[in-house]
Amino acid sequence: MIFLEHIQPDIMFGNLRIQEPVTTFTDFILGMYCLYVTYKLGTHQNTTPPFKFLRIHILLLGFAVIIGGILGHGFQYHFAPTWKIPGWYIGMISVMFLERSSIEYIKQSVSHRLHKALLIINLVELLVIMVIVSVSLNFFWVEFHSVYGLLLVVFPCHLYNYTKTKDPASKIMLYGIAVLVTAIFVFNYPIILSKWFTNYDFAHVLMLLSIIFFYRAGIRFQTN
Repeated sequence: MIFLEHIQPDIMFGNLRIQEPVTTFTDFILGMYCLYVTYKLGTHQNTTPPFKFLRIHILLLGFAVIIGGILGHGFQYHFAPTWKIPGWYIGMISVMFLERSSIEYIKQSVSHRLHKALLIINLVELLVIMVIVSVSLNFFWVEFHSVYGLLLVVFPCHLYNYTKTKDPASKIMLYGIAVLVTAIFVFNYPIILSKWFTNYDFAHVLMLLSIIFFYRAGIRFQTN
């Protein structure tokens, strides 16, 4: 039934035990797709900060989900909870670069003071939440950082830019943000019928869809 949580059964390959196998697999697929998109973006002749920061975001997200799949899902029985922190930190830094990409994208449309203030807040918020995460070992704060970055930084920046300029790249970014926020919601609420395709797996599919939107936006980013 919908809204019933399922525990994904382990699978064995000889003596090798893999926990949450489908979740581990979807993490790996998402991570590899992020690395592929990073490569594809690298073939475009855009050297502007917004484009570079978006590419770094996707690259780091790829590493974060692969590490998360290994340490946080597939082989979590081998590792203490503190081993989750590296993947969490990489993911948080990834979101920070998405925020920076968005802030830089509207640089020419806002005052120098506001631009600098947004960059400083961007860094301070990251550092504060990283300290909280290291002390609490609570994934809630990782998600808080993501929701904060998406809804209070990335979304307003691109909404402002699209409203002012009708830039198609910002419009596509808004679609991607909507999908990614939905993924965060799905990740936290078990709404999938099968134990072999849980809310985590569905969230990973939605995250991959958001990366498609971000790629399509990125190749349309202004080059000057």
